[in-house]
Amino acid sequence: MSFEWLHPALIATALVLAVIGAVRRVSLWRAGQPDQVNLMAGLMAMPKRYLHDLHDVVERDKYMSKTHAATGGGFVMSAVLIILVHLFDVDSQILAWALLASSALMFVGALFVFKRRLNPPSRISKGPWMRLPKSLLAFAGSFFILTLPAAGILPEGFLLQAGNVLLTVALTALIIWGMGEMFFGMSWGGPMKHAFAGA
Repeated sequence: MSFEWLHPALIATALVLAVIGAVRRVSLWRAGQPDQVNLMAGLMAMPKRYLHDLHDVVERDKYMSKTHAATGGGFVMSAVLIILVHLFDVDSQILAWALLASSALMFVGALFVFKRRLNPPSRISKGPWMRLPKSLLAFAGSFFILTLPAAGILPEGFLLQAGNVLLTVALTALIIWGMGEMFFGMSWGGPMKHAFAGA
């Protein structure tokens, strides 16, 4: 039995739910005082706001500023490449290798977030935020593994062959966990809500 449809279907579902959540959240924001906003200019300003302006605020804590840049930058690049490589099935080893690099960058950043959360300073949020490092690791690690065949490191279809059912189940569980936090949680609620709200 072929499972080639499974991961693209999960990615598409997560993105649709994220968009629905984003529309819902924007409608909640619009319930406040109206303001004239140029939508396209706002969307075009997001990368600078996220990767530069926000970084300046986070720079007050040197450890976290580097960690945030690696984790956040790795996630943004990975998300775009995941859509191209795994959802739209763009057959390009260059894109696949770029996805491996961005997910590895995110994974390294997530390891530093994990280290920081082992004994968190009193000034940082606890509660649901304590699960965030594990979710970041699940997202980055699972998509790194999923991308190995597209990059030519593993044979095409290796992860989805019938003999690798346990690997497929484990990888799928990690993908659901990671995307649940990163895509769904970003617009519906959870620690990653700050990324969407800040943008």
